[in-house]
Amino acid sequence: MFNMYNWLVHKQNDSVQDKFSSTVLTGPLTPLNTLFANAQPQRAGAMSILPIIGPSCDGRWTSPYSGLKFTGVHGYGSVSFHNDSDGTAILPMHMGYIQDGAQNHAISTAAMLAKGESRRFDNARCVQASQGGYLKTQEQWFFILPLALREEMLDKRKITGCGELWGAIGRYGRRFGSSGRGHLDDVICKYRASFNEYEKEFELCPNQRGAVFFINDVPVGIEIGPTPEYFKDIWSSLICFCYGPSAWEAERDFSKPSETVKRDSTLEETRQKLLARRLEYSGELTSRLAGLDWTVVENLEEEKFLELSLSTIRTSCFYGQMIHRENKLIYASLFRTGMNA
Repeated sequence: MFNMYNWLVHKQNDSVQDKFSSTVLTGPLTPLNTLFANAQPQRAGAMSILPIIGPSCDGRWTSPYSGLKFTGVHGYGSVSFHNDSDGTAILPMHMGYIQDGAQNHAISTAAMLAKGESRRFDNARCVQASQGGYLKTQEQWFFILPLALREEMLDKRKITGCGELWGAIGRYGRRFGSSGRGHLDDVICKYRASFNEYEKEFELCPNQRGAVFFINDVPVGIEIGPTPEYFKDIWSSLICFCYGPSAWEAERDFSKPSETVKRDSTLEETRQKLLARRLEYSGELTSRLAGLDWTVVENLEEEKFLELSLSTIRTSCFYGQMIHRENKLIYASLFRTGMNA
């Protein structure tokens, strides 16, 4: 059986013969061989992040704010995008838009758009149960669906119907004190100022292509982009709206101690102790990742574009989508299962 952790982390070795049961992906995945090299973990409250450092993938890649355009709503549950650049655009999995006075939407999967391509997605979800009006194309601010809603969203990716997520959104909203009416803005907008604090607590590293997200030291998400520029574009949406709400919930009943050390005779000794503690913590986090069962139990190819392939992947505890070119990882959005609303 195929072990995805080895595929994500270890160096490529031509002698390795690990394969998926299907032939969509074969061999170990490269060049995240420097995946966690020289990257110190960051933490604030219940959230910890292990940066993923690596070189940009070969090719021209369009990030959401550099050429990808939301071009309209074509009836509830149907949205379109246009790639206005000369590179390949990747729509982040579960990307969505919220605007005042409009029926807000999120897409069910990741997607790839070629240079100059426009595409309509008829399996998008309305994330407000009783709001009329269509999204306006001139407003391009986006979010990524909260962690607790992602499993149901991905499970229903083959189903059309604008209201397929309303029940889950209602249950999720009640956890934040709403009436359960199926309006995601009852969470995203009402608590946006609190969620935005996470962006202030964490910072991107040079050459950061991704991150592993932890809640109370439990790995809950792996997010990787083709370039540091791409990841920078989706960073705010991930940390504030995808993983931030789960951390914020956890912090209501959990308080992580601040990172302090007893003052030594010199500032240098204090600095060295802090560095040693962070290196130890990095080892703890990577051990938690490696200790999970990463055997792939489901692997479905969803679409192809030239040499690129988008697949939906499931292990015993993670689920999500990956874009790869042969055995080179381009994009990944994988989340922990069992976090449902």
